[in-house]
Amino acid sequence: MAVVQTIKERCQTCYSCIRNCPAKAIKVVEGQATVVEERCVSCGNCVRVCAQKAKVVDSRDMDLVKGFLSSDQTVVIMLAPSFPAAFAGVAADHLFEALLAMGFAHVEEVTTGVQLTVPKYQELLEKGDQECVIASYCPAVVGLIEKHYPQLISYLAPIDSAVTATGKYVKKKFPNAKVVLAGPCIAKKEEARSDKRHIIDAVLTFKELKELFSQAGIEVPKSKTEKNVGENFLPRLFPLPGGLIKNLKLVDGFIPELASVEGIDNCLNILQNMSQGKVKPRFIDILFCQGCIDGPEIDSDKDLLTRKALVFDYAQKKLNNPARKLPFLDLTRTYSDQSRQLPYPSENEIRKILKHTYKIKPEDELNCGACGYNTCREKAIAVYQGLAEIDMCLPYLLHKSRGEIEYYRDRLKKTVTPPSHYLDAIIGESEVIKNLKRTVEKAAKSDSTILIQGESGVGKEMIALAVHNLSNRRNKPFIGINCAALPELLLESELFGYEEGAFTGARKGGKLGKFELAEGGTILLDEIGDLPLSMQAKLLRVLQEREFERVGGTSTIKLNVRVMAATNRDLRKLAQEGKFRIDLFYRLNVLPISVPPLRARTEDIPLLIGHFIEKLTKDKNISPKIVADETLELLLKYDWPGNVRELENIVERAIYLTEGNVIREDCLPPHIRELRGYSSGQSIKPIKEAVREIEKQLITEALKATKGNKVMTAKLLGITRVTLYQKLKEFNME
Repeated sequence: MAVVQTIKERCQTCYSCIRNCPAKAIKVVEGQATVVEERCVSCGNCVRVCAQKAKVVDSRDMDLVKGFLSSDQTVVIMLAPSFPAAFAGVAADHLFEALLAMGFAHVEEVTTGVQLTVPKYQELLEKGDQECVIASYCPAVVGLIEKHYPQLISYLAPIDSAVTATGKYVKKKFPNAKVVLAGPCIAKKEEARSDKRHIIDAVLTFKELKELFSQAGIEVPKSKTEKNVGENFLPRLFPLPGGLIKNLKLVDGFIPELASVEGIDNCLNILQNMSQGKVKPRFIDILFCQGCIDGPEIDSDKDLLTRKALVFDYAQKKLNNPARKLPFLDLTRTYSDQSRQLPYPSENEIRKILKHTYKIKPEDELNCGACGYNTCREKAIAVYQGLAEIDMCLPYLLHKSRGEIEYYRDRLKKTVTPPSHYLDAIIGESEVIKNLKRTVEKAAKSDSTILIQGESGVGKEMIALAVHNLSNRRNKPFIGINCAALPELLLESELFGYEEGAFTGARKGGKLGKFELAEGGTILLDEIGDLPLSMQAKLLRVLQEREFERVGGTSTIKLNVRVMAATNRDLRKLAQEGKFRIDLFYRLNVLPISVPPLRARTEDIPLLIGHFIEKLTKDKNISPKIVADETLELLLKYDWPGNVRELENIVERAIYLTEGNVIREDCLPPHIRELRGYSSGQSIKPIKEAVREIEKQLITEALKATKGNKVMTAKLLGITRVTLYQKLKEFNME
């Protein structure tokens, strides 16, 4: 569990935590900013800056300490040397007495660890075996190096921190004791939890320690500050900026290339420069904060200068005679590379992400920082890496909201929709699509019968709808009927309607047919190639005479409807085989429109994918996605027998299976992934067997993606529920 937690109810998507996270360890999912544990260094900066208090420190150690104190175990508390700044106006002996009253058996200052480790540093520097030494006292810095600058791990001093060294001393003195640290540092919690040696049993922040005092009803008395005159006890100066340098007693003549760096920005700059080989100091002490007196949980209302004075004043006290002989302890320490390389987008993929938020040209990249990232490109990279959401861009959201306002304003004014709007619904910029759009425009100007031909899934109904909406009949009904979906007797009554009593079960008062419902508008006869021959003759008469009668009726009804027909079959060939009336074919084929298959316009595939992603993510309220270059490469290789409909189904499937913002090739069906090439040793098998395996795998993945919802599964796979149930039975998957 991460040391820093998010209270989702409080998170207001201000992105302040992203803006101030030095490790870029914040991930936004559905507007919620959560901590990515494997990237987090537990510096606590997000806790400091969150105005809504949505980022909080995991407080389970408080429960652990309460448990220790309520048991018969010996419990020792270690106090970080910055405690005078946290407990301003409280005498040290009064604080120690309060801790003992709470139930702690002993109080040990972490200055003990400073005394133990400083000689180790002096020895390391005198030997000179390590060309560059980075002090290992600050756990946030150590975490940053292990997780984000692993090339600097060899520079880290192989010496325990002062806290760990103090813990070892306490364990030696009290072998069975539970050891608790109290300090200002959140990262110490992570250091203690990740240390497999289990030296520190629990870590409390000063804020948590004060809460325990309050819960126990213990009030720590304050006393007047007295002027102290005496020699500084250097270990007590450790929490001040440059405190380690003072303790090492380093002088320019001894080690000229020494440095002390404090603060987040300085820390990041020096680590970046060192990782690039720009600087290599002989020794450097790097502190994430402005010294430990500036720790995130110091819980002090005093300014930094006053805190320094409080610590400095305590260093001059000769309380408890701190100078003493300490035992020899093994203080060696090792480090590990914990970095996790995130995928890096290509320039094309960055441009795709930027384009989604209307950043087409470099000048469109405002770099306003509202998203929490310094630049638009930096945010685009974070989107690709799954850390940010595409639409977390303030200028984009404002532009989008203005567009919606204009849309509804136009609706209120009853603005006439321009013809270009209907043509834009036909997605594509290829030459064949441009020609198709021109044909649609021309067809809309006439009132002749249209025959739309094309393979299954190319979008024939969309073409028919575009013609209707561009024509003078646009304000009248558009009625479609699938001629292959109904038996002959039912089809006739659906098309022409029926009178009351026309047949057993006929509705009282009769029923209007599709031709009547489409009065003044357009009717689309889909799958016309599957129309029975007897119905073909009746339809031919309607087209010739422009009139018809209801089933069971005697009155003639005049036809005022534009007729369109669509088919994926070759009607001329069917006519030659005697399966389709040639005279009906001629009557339908007045204005033929041929819709090209998707494989004939592969350059339109990226546009179609973008359209489907935008439509689906908006309809389903899902975060927008982009398609990785390698995924698009596979989609362009595929020949798309199911055309646009198949593409839409596969895009929808990929959106549901994708974790993060980028659709990668592992979200594609196996038969498309295999276009990357057969793996060596892949056995050849009968096509029928291979198809069965692929079908079974697709159904399994779809069921998993929809959590067993068979309606959604059928929709994802582009098949009917009846077909799905048949396949489940066939594959024993019921």
